Amino acid sequence: MQRIPQLASAFLREEDAASMIEYALLAVLIAMVVAVAALTLGHAVSTEFSNIASCVNAPITGGALSANCKAGTTGGAA
Repeated sequence: MQRIPQLASAFLREEDAASMIEYALLAVLIAMVVAVAALTLGHAVSTEFSNIASCVNAPITGGALSANCKAGTTGGAA
């Protein structure tokens, strides 16, 4: 009968489970930051590639460069 209180006391003193939970929470937080960054940067990169594709497909409209194809707008020279 004395074994149960000893086991309960040992369980409360042990810190391995708490450390594992802390590492799991840290991993989840890092994964969330990476996911948000990927979504944000993915949209920006997609928009930039769309602008570049439109400049490559039809760079001149009416004898002048379109607004998206001017130097600095798409990150490169026209």
